[in-house]
Amino acid sequence: MTSQGSTTAILSASVAHPRNLSVLSYAAGFTLWYYKANTEVLLGSADPHSTTFRSGPFIVQQPQLRQDLLTPGFFNSLADLLAPGDMILCSCLDGGLQLYISEIFREATPDGTYFASVSVQPMLSSGA
Repeated sequence: MTSQGSTTAILSASVAHPRNLSVLSYAAGFTLWYYKANTEVLLGSADPHSTTFRSGPFIVQQPQLRQDLLTPGFFNSLADLLAPGDMILCSCLDGGLQLYISEIFREATPDGTYFASVSVQPMLSSGA
């Protein structure tokens, strides 16, 4: 897909993007996060983790539903930012979602990097 001479790539809805995560509050090692899942993100780089703007292909993130955020591994790309016990308030295309970070598992790989797995649980509200 091209637009005015620029290539447009569509990112998978199955990956959390750091630009959509914001800190709402932090105290005593606990962070309350906000993740806006239904936002289109335009970046000047093919790397969704890039923090600098470069000319080149623009990336448009597909809107995400609540079920996408509950997919195992969805938040793995944010493991360096999150901690067990943190909570995430999510705004999705089909409504809101509150998540609890129950575990972050890190495993070293032979090349010196590591693989991280983030486990989340939906927080249930007590209805009247």
